[in-house]
Amino acid sequence: MKTNSRKGGQAPCAPKVCGIAENASPLPPCGGSAPATPPASLPEFAPAQTPKLKTASRFSATALAGLLFLGACAEPVIPARYRLVLPAPPDHWAAVLGEPAWDLTWLGPGGRLESAAVPPGGPAPEAALDQERPGMVLAWPSWPERGLPRGRMRPAGAVFPYDASGDALTLSWEAGPEAQFFLYLAAQTSRGEAAPAKNRAWTFNWPRFRELLRGPSVPPEIQADPWLAPWRSIAERTIQSGFDSRRIKVPEGRKTLSITLPAEGPWFGASPFIPAYPWRAGETVQIEAGEEAETLVSPMGQIRYGGGLWMRID
Repeated sequence: MKTNSRKGGQAPCAPKVCGIAENASPLPPCGGSAPATPPASLPEFAPAQTPKLKTASRFSATALAGLLFLGACAEPVIPARYRLVLPAPPDHWAAVLGEPAWDLTWLGPGGRLESAAVPPGGPAPEAALDQERPGMVLAWPSWPERGLPRGRMRPAGAVFPYDASGDALTLSWEAGPEAQFFLYLAAQTSRGEAAPAKNRAWTFNWPRFRELLRGPSVPPEIQADPWLAPWRSIAERTIQSGFDSRRIKVPEGRKTLSITLPAEGPWFGASPFIPAYPWRAGETVQIEAGEEAETLVSPMGQIRYGGGLWMRID
C-alpha cells in the first residue's frame, strides 16, 4: 500500500502489518522502540573538555560566527532560552485519540539531561540549550487515559541549532529519528565509549546525515518510515567503528505474523509516517515483526506484538 507523502502522518508506502492471537502470551518489555534510558546527565559534555560548535561543520561555524558578529554590534542575538514549538499530531491519530500529552527530553547546558511534561493542549516550555555545540530535543506523545503511555508512539524531535529560528526551536516528526539517534550517540559516549570526534553526537555532521537520510541511497522502506532502522545499534557501531550508511536498513530476521482482526478500524501503528490501514473487522492481515515490542491502535483497543508474541489490549 503506497501513498505520496511522508509529512503529517503519510508515507510513500506502508510496511506489512499483522494481528494477534486469542490465546497470546504477554509481551516482554519494549526493546529499542521504547524511549532511550540515558543517564540523568552526560558529565563529559563539560565545555572545557569538548569541541566547540564551530568544529561540527562549516555550516555551524559560519552561522555561529555571523550571530556573534551581529551580537558584537548590537543587542545579543543568541537567545538564552528557546521556545519549543510542538507539531500537530497526524490527522489519523488525532481523529481517534484527540490531543496528546507530551513528555519532553533535551540536552541542556553542560550536557545535562532536562525534561518537562506538557498536558493536552498546554503550552510547551522554554528550554535552555548549550550554545557551544549541537543538541537535541525529543517529544513523546502519550494518551494515558487511552492506555497509551510514553513510549508506545514514536516521538517528534529537533536537532539544535539546525531547527532553530530566532528564539524558537521547531520540533517535527521528520526530525524524531534524528534526535533519537543523537541521544543514542550521546548516551554511548557518556558511558565511556571512546570514539573519534567526528563520530560523537556533538561533532557529528548532522546536515550531511539529514541529506543522506532523505536521499536515494537509503532503502525505500526507510525513506517511507525511518523508524524501521535500528538506530540504537547504528549508534553503538558508529561509536565503535565509525558511521556507515549501509547500516541504515530494515533489520534482518523479522517474522511475519497473521491475525484475524477482532474489531473495526481505523487501525494505525506507532509511526507518524504511516497512514491508517483500511482494515475491517474479521479480515486476516499480515505484519512483519521484529524483536522490539510495537503497537497497533484502533478506537476499540490495541494490539501489542514483537519477538514472535502478540496480545490484544481492550
